[in-house]
Amino acid sequence: MRFFLLMMGMVVASVCFAEGIEANGIKLQWEVVSNEVVFALEAPTTGWVSLGWGATAKMKDADYLIGYVTNGNRGVIEDHFGVSVTGHRRDTDLGGIENFRMIEAQEGNGITRLVFARSLVTKDTYDVPLVLDKPLEVILAYGRFDNTTSKHAVIAKVKITLKRK
Repeated sequence: MRFFLLMMGMVVASVCFAEGIEANGIKLQWEVVSNEVVFALEAPTTGWVSLGWGATAKMKDADYLIGYVTNGNRGVIEDHFGVSVTGHRRDTDLGGIENFRMIEAQEGNGITRLVFARSLVTKDTYDVPLVLDKPLEVILAYGRFDNTTSKHAVIAKVKITLKRK
């Protein structure tokens, strides 16, 4: 599937995901485009989906994207940080900023799919840099509800490597 990245109404790049992984029914695809990574995250739920990386102990210190879809195609995404081994809070509640950019959101037939991007490095204290060419352990999860504070129904940990084409 090809996606077109828009900036100020102009196509700046197109993305065709070459890399991907699936674990516990959760699909993650990614592509490095310029100084960003574009992710596609899909799970068998009509609730929230999540991607995290950089954890030092369970959830602690990880950078998370948590999002869901309303009305079939309106995406809601939040930037979170792992504040304890079992908890996370929005970056904005901690004094940080939202650093994920929504590209596309779809929900149908019991599947939620979000396509979003984040810079490799941000200036936010509550963001963990995305490093190229090194194994990165990521946490994939989904919940049953459109409520980012509800507990996950399914979780998986996998290793990926971000590379430029």
